[in-house]
Amino acid sequence: MKPRILILTPVFRPNLGGVETHLTDLTDSLRRHNFETTVLTYQPITTLAKAKAVEKSKNLEIRRFGWLSGNYFNFFVNLHPVFNFLYLTPYLGLRTFIFMLGNHKSVDLIHCIGLSSAFIGMVLKLFFGKPVVMATETLFNFHDNLFSKISRMVLSKMDAVLAQSDESRDELVNLGIDKAKITVFSHWIDTDRFKPLDKSVARKRIGWEDVFTVLYVGRLIPEKGVRIAISAFEKIKNGSRMKIIGSEGSEEKFVWQKASVNPNIDYLGSKSYRELHKYYQAADILIYPALYKEDMAYVLIDSLASGTPVINTNEGSGIYKLSPDCSFVVKPDPQVISEKIKYLIDYPVVRKTMSLAARKFGLKFGPKLAKAITNVYESIFLKKYIGI
Repeated sequence: MKPRILILTPVFRPNLGGVETHLTDLTDSLRRHNFETTVLTYQPITTLAKAKAVEKSKNLEIRRFGWLSGNYFNFFVNLHPVFNFLYLTPYLGLRTFIFMLGNHKSVDLIHCIGLSSAFIGMVLKLFFGKPVVMATETLFNFHDNLFSKISRMVLSKMDAVLAQSDESRDELVNLGIDKAKITVFSHWIDTDRFKPLDKSVARKRIGWEDVFTVLYVGRLIPEKGVRIAISAFEKIKNGSRMKIIGSEGSEEKFVWQKASVNPNIDYLGSKSYRELHKYYQAADILIYPALYKEDMAYVLIDSLASGTPVINTNEGSGIYKLSPDCSFVVKPDPQVISEKIKYLIDYPVVRKTMSLAARKFGLKFGPKLAKAITNVYESIFLKKYIGI
């Protein structure tokens, strides 16, 4: 017997981003391994896309609630945390409470994504007695303030905490969370889909010119560093091409303007995760110049598994720590990034060697890593309901 899982998350597909990708991978894995799973979430809040209010498939039901849906998250995320909390938490909490009133007997464990959902989980545990697991999807950089105190209170009520990296675990321990209840998990990808392909063949398949190609994939918001990526590319004068893939954000107008005046820059808009592997396979280098501390980004793993080296501004830690064999970790400086691009253009042998090393690095992130999460589910379930 396997526990029936309720996942609470403010974001889910068709939103685009690392959290959404992870949750798609997680729910796919749970379905395959016969965990009955329900997802309660909002209609998209980082994109103008719409999705079915109720979506059902084998072992999986998704319920999406309309709540200031659209591209509002990118506005609230930059405000004081209290506004972010008020935007994400109360309404999802209300809808979840109503759901639990009629369905609590079909839920064995609640999995909360992020602190806002964990707050809801804490309340649900109080009323319905269900064990609650919280997963971190970012580094919080806690300080000695009210946010830290509230976070400590909420996390201390969790039955288990899933930390996305060693660095995430360490900051939770420093916050005062019992290390024994923290399990480090790693994101995973489909390494059979994200795999290398001859660059000329890959480019021909999607209609790209067979020239050195720089790729940027990410949300078009300032902190993702798309302006730095473009500025670095503009210093290259040898006929290379830059392809930009991104969802709606405050930098989209800037990207459109750059693409309209520079024939070597193409803005491809948003692409579904199911087709992104084609673009990683066709590129020679991925640039991801994030302007904030980030331990892990899906785009890096996807690119590396596809045999495409990366230029990144965060070294990562633990299993995510980037190897110099397949990456350049640099400051978010257009000149420095441009020099690394020129180096790869001038030395195709190095480029080939880095591509082989990139694939080797990416193979560490296969689907078997999902077991770290399901092991936590089953351990809590056995302890709670069977007494083992």
